[in-house]
This record gives sequence, structure tokens and C-alpha cells, in this order.
Amino acid sequence: MSPHYPSGTPEPGETPPASGATPQQPASVPLPPARPPVSAAPRSGRSAAEIRRDIDAQRIELGRSVEVLRTRVGELTDWRRQVEEHKRELIIGAAVVGFAIGVRAMLRRRGS
Repeated sequence: MSPHYPSGTPEPGETPPASGATPQQPASVPLPPARPPVSAAPRSGRSAAEIRRDIDAQRIELGRSVEVLRTRVGELTDWRRQVEEHKRELIIGAAVVGFAIGVRAMLRRRGS
């Protein structure tokens, strides 16, 4: 039995601590939560057909979510649309930057 793990071995996906480290010390990368062991028998008493239906429903929902996400990413990365929607803010920002550059140039000219 390992001193770092009660079961003697790390859970799948769990990284063993560096030499000298103990599980109580904070790791630089957080470890995923420990998963219960997978058993062959279903715990919920659901039939294989019910589980398949749930998996199919989850797959359909995941497909919809991916499509919504793809559309949203397309909208957010469309720079022409972003410029059109935020034209006022961009003009104000350009004016501020231009003013700052002008003031700096004027101060440099005055100092030399």
C-alpha cells in the first residue's frame, strides 16, 4: 500500500505526487476529483435499452450545443460585424490615441 494513496495506486488520470510531496501539499495543477470504480453491473437498475436511449438523447443534445457554439463563435470572430456594432467606441478610442500621440510629440518638440 502506498503512503500517498489509500488504495495503493493512483486513480486513473491522477498524477502521482513529486518526490517528497504529500497529498496534503497543494499541487501546481489541480487534480481531477477521484472517480468511483467502474463496475460491470448497472447501479441504477436501468436496462441497457434505457441507457442507450439516454446516450442517444445526450448525443443529440451535444450536437445541438456544438452547433449553437459554432454559430456564436462565428458571430464573435466576425471583425466586420464587430466594427459595425462598436463604431462609436472605436472612433472615441482612435481620438484618444491620436490626442495622446499629439501631446507627446508636442512635449518632445518643446523639450529639444
